[in-house]
This record gives sequence, structure tokens and C-alpha cells, in this order.
Amino acid sequence: EQNVVDEALALADELMEKAQNCDTGFARSVTARLLTGSAEFVPSMAVDNTIYYNGLKKEFQAWKTMRGTEKEAEVNRLLAMLDSMGRPQDQDGFDRIIGPERQQLEAALARGFKAVESAEGAEAEEGYGDYGDYDDYGDPNYF
Repeated sequence: EQNVVDEALALADELMEKAQNCDTGFARSVTARLLTGSAEFVPSMAVDNTIYYNGLKKEFQAWKTMRGTEKEAEVNRLLAMLDSMGRPQDQDGFDRIIGPERQQLEAALARGFKAVESAEGAEAEEGYGDYGDYDDYGDPNYF
């Protein structure tokens, strides 16, 4: 397999040399940059990460309906996931979409989690629980 790769690279080098002999500007062209060091080439086009961040935001919704140790484990998992992520390409977009979710996770972790005694008939956490983690006036749909 390595022989095939070496042969292909040798042929590519020959073609690059011929192209440079025919056109002196070829070495600075986009095509030449793609052929030489293509792994390092970054195209100059804008990338909108909003769709990705909105999809990622969906992962931060399920913990809000959980209770007790299950909720605590999910909050810790999500915070660990955020901490393990590399620096986003669009920091402003990431902060705008994912930032509030991170703040909610950190606030929930700071409040602590009450253990649920049973799945049915468990007492709702004080100020939270059946209302989707909103107390009466914090709910945007409260009239």
C-alpha cells in the first residue's frame, strides 16, 4: 500500500513541476495549494455554526425534566462535555446560544439536587419540578 502512495506522490510531483514550468503563477494558485499540503489548506469561506450550536442546544433540554441523582448525573455529564470541547470557531455565536444553557447548568449544580424517594408521589423540588424548572413568575408562559 505504501508503494502505491509513493508512486502517486511521485506522479503528482511530476505534474506539479510541469504545471509550474508552463505557468509561473501556478505555484501561488488555489489549485497548487490544494495539491501541495492540502491538509493544511483552509478555504476562505464563511462557515455559519449557528445550525450546529442550535442542534447542540437540544442536548441541554432533557436534564430539566429529570429529578434527583439522575438530574445531577446529567448536569455533570453536560458540564464535562462542555469542558472537554475545544475552542469554538465562532465564540460569539457559541456564547449566545450555548452560554445561557451553561449558566443554567452551573446554577442547578450550585443549588444542589434533592434525592427523590420514589418515582411516583415524589415531592417536587422547592420552587422547581412540575413547572419545567420555573417558579410561578419565572415561567415565560405565566399569565
